[in-house]
Amino acid sequence: MRLMDIDLRKYLEYQRTWKEKINVAYGIIYALYGIHYDGAVHRDLHSGNILCSQYNDFWYIL
Repeated sequence: MRLMDIDLRKYLEYQRTWKEKINVAYGIIYALYGIHYDGAVHRDLHSGNILCSQYNDFWYIL
């Protein structure tokens, strides 16, 4: 498992522009699409298990 830099809750504590918030929402939706496409369902989705890596600027859902 990769070491992530920040979770969604901490990310949103800082002042963010609407463009940044929309980009984050898109990344989360894209990740959920991939999960559902594979036939899986995430049953514990919350801001604490949505993580971002600043290395590649991707959002991951645990």
